[in-house]
Amino acid sequence: MGSHSQTEEDVDKKEDVLHRIQNDDFVKRFLNAGDAKSVLSSTLSITEQVKKLGEAIDQLNHELQKQVLEKHTDLLQQASHASKLEVVLNTMNMHVQSLFANAERLKMQ
Repeated sequence: MGSHSQTEEDVDKKEDVLHRIQNDDFVKRFLNAGDAKSVLSSTLSITEQVKKLGEAIDQLNHELQKQVLEKHTDLLQQASHASKLEVVLNTMNMHVQSLFANAERLKMQ
C-alpha cells in the first residue's frame, strides 16, 4: 500500500511541475506557437526573457533528472532485458537461416 501512495505522490509532484510551467504567464506564451512573437514585443527585456525561459528549462531538467534517478534500477533492468532479447533474437535468426539452408539442400536432393 505504501508504494501505491508513493506512486500517487510522485504523479502529483510531476503534475505540479508541469502545472507550474504551463500556467506561468510568461512561459505559456512560448507554449502557444502564435503567441511567441508577441513575447518579443513585451515589456520584458531580452535578458529577462532568456532568464525566465532558462528557469523553466532548469525546472524541467531537474524533474527529468529526478525521474531518471528514481527509475534508475528499472531503466537498467529494461536495458539488460533488451540486450538479452537481442541475443535470443540473433540466435533464433541463425537457426531460421540454418533451417532454410537445410530445406534448400533437401529440395536439391
